[in-house]
Amino acid sequence: MEIFFSFVYLFFPFTSLDFSNHLVGPKIDMRLRDREIIQHKNFDDASDSDDIMEVEGPTEELKKLQELVDMEGSSGDEAPQEESTSSAKEVEKLKVQREEKALEVEHKKEKERRRKTERKFKEQKRAKQLRQEEQEQEQQIPNELPVELLEDYKPKEKKATSKGRKIKFEEVSTEDAKIIRMEKLKEVRNMNKEMEEKGPVMVKIIRERKYSVPVSEISSKRDKWLQRRSIMRR
Repeated sequence: MEIFFSFVYLFFPFTSLDFSNHLVGPKIDMRLRDREIIQHKNFDDASDSDDIMEVEGPTEELKKLQELVDMEGSSGDEAPQEESTSSAKEVEKLKVQREEKALEVEHKKEKERRRKTERKFKEQKRAKQLRQEEQEQEQQIPNELPVELLEDYKPKEKKATSKGRKIKFEEVSTEDAKIIRMEKLKEVRNMNKEMEEKGPVMVKIIRERKYSVPVSEISSKRDKWLQRRSIMRR
C-alpha cells in the first residue's frame, strides 16, 4: 500500500500523505485547488502585458483515489458490525434447531404413549371376548343328546294298576326298538323344553306338584272361619 501511495506522490506532488492511522488506512489530504493558474511570459511579445494561461489540474483522478481510500476505511470500520450480526444470526439459528429437536422428541414420546394405550385396550377387549365365549359354551345345552346317552337313560317309573312285564331288548324286534328310541328322544326333548334361560341362570319349570293339602283340612278351616264368634247371629 505504501508503494502505491509513493507512486501517486511522484506523479502528483501537490498531495500530502498521512500514514499515522494504520487501522483505517492511509488518508490523502486534498489541498489542491480545482484549477492552478500558471503564468508564462512571452519574451517575443513586445508588450509588457503578461499572458495568463489557465491549466486544468488532475482533479478527477485525485477524486477517484480519495473515493477508494474512503471506501477502504469505511470497510474496515464496518467489519466488526458484520461479524457481530453474523454471530447473532448463528446463535438464533442454533436456538431454533434446539427447539425443533425438543419438539420432535416430545412428539415421539407422545406417539409411543398412545401406541401402548391402544395395545393395552386391545388386549383387554380380547380377554373379555374370550370370557364371554367360555360362558356361552358353558350355558349352551344341545337340543338333542347323543345316542349313547339315550340308551343309558332311564325314565321315571309311573304307577300302574297292572304289573308291568319285563322286556328284554334281545326279544324286541327292530321296529319296536325304533319306536322305543323315538319315545326316549321325545321325552328328552320335552325335558329340555322345561329348562329356560333367565339371564345367567337356567330355570327348570315344575309342572307337577308332589305335595298337596288334603281337601278335608281346607274345608275344616273354612268352616271355622265362617262359624267364628265375632258374627252376631239371630
